[in-house]
Amino acid sequence: MRTQAVSFCFGLLSLGLAAAAEVQSVPHTLTLDEPGGVYDFGGATLKWSGPGDCSQAEGMPPMFSITAPGITLRNATIIGAPDGIHIHSNNVTLEELRFPDVCEDAVTFKRGSRNATVQRCLFTNAEDKVIQATGGRLHRIHDCVFTRCRRPLRCGPGVGVRFYDNTLIDCHSGVRAGGTGCVVLVWGNAFDGVRHPVQKLAGAHIVRFRH
Repeated sequence: MRTQAVSFCFGLLSLGLAAAAEVQSVPHTLTLDEPGGVYDFGGATLKWSGPGDCSQAEGMPPMFSITAPGITLRNATIIGAPDGIHIHSNNVTLEELRFPDVCEDAVTFKRGSRNATVQRCLFTNAEDKVIQATGGRLHRIHDCVFTRCRRPLRCGPGVGVRFYDNTLIDCHSGVRAGGTGCVVLVWGNAFDGVRHPVQKLAGAHIVRFRH
C-alpha cells in the first residue's frame, strides 16, 4: 500500500503547474516517506474519493500520512479529506494549503511528531477542530487564516505549540488547551468575531503575549 501511495503521489507531482486547474481524485491515503522530500502540487485541487466521509466521525483515514522527517507539503487545495493530514515525524512543513471545507480535522500532530510548521494556509467551515495537537512539542502555526471554524487549534496533554500572527474570523474559539504539560504560546493574532480567543482547561499553561 505504501508503494502505491507514493507512486500515485509522484504521478500527481509530475503534472506540475498544468494540474492547477484540474481536480485530481485521491482514492486512498498517500504516505509520504522520503526524508527531506518536497511535495509541491502546483496549485492542483485534490479531492478525496476513498472510504469515509466529511463528517465528525472518529477513526477515518487521512489524505496524507507523513512518516519521514524534513518533508514539505505545499500548494494544493484539499477537498473532502475525512481526516486531512497526519504528521508522525519531525521537522515537517505544511504551507500554502487550502481547505475550503474542513472535515473531521485538517491537520493532526500525532505522537512521534516534533517541530512541525503550518504556515500560510487557509481553513474554512470547520464544524469542530481544524488542527489537533495530540503529540510532540515545538510546533508552530503562523500566518494562517481560519474562517467560520469552531475551534482552530486544540492542544492536548504534554504538547507544546506556538500560535502566532494568524487571522481568525467568525470562529467559536481560537485556542483550546487542556491536560497536564500542555503549553501554548499565543501572540500577534487577529481575532474578529471570535467568542473565546483562548480557552485553558485543567493542567494546561497558556502564555499570551500582546503587542
